[in-house]
Amino acid sequence: MQARKAHSLIGQIYDPRNLARAWERVKKNKGAGGVDGVTVTRFEESREHYLSLLHQKLKDGSYRPRPVRRVEIDKPGSTAKRALGIPTVMDRVSRRSETRTLVFGLDARRTWPCGASGGN
Repeated sequence: MQARKAHSLIGQIYDPRNLARAWERVKKNKGAGGVDGVTVTRFEESREHYLSLLHQKLKDGSYRPRPVRRVEIDKPGSTAKRALGIPTVMDRVSRRSETRTLVFGLDARRTWPCGASGGN
């Protein structure tokens, strides 16, 4: 098996098909919007625009994750609160794409000790 070049990983991350798959997962998980005010519903309404923008920014190296929106939620069984950081929808799509590429890309070339192989 011939190993892939390491620099091709970024190309897989910003591949439009991978970004579209990542978006579908983010959409399925729902969740709130981040500091930019873009909700999952709003992203869906203009998904081609947002995915194209994300693709271009990742490709040219200008993409920078936004700060997370901080909210406080109740701790179960307590009156205390805990801080929760909510990333923007675009950041969630980017991270999902990175995760898909790294995990599935590496697992596809690996056989686990139990006999299972990656790439599902």
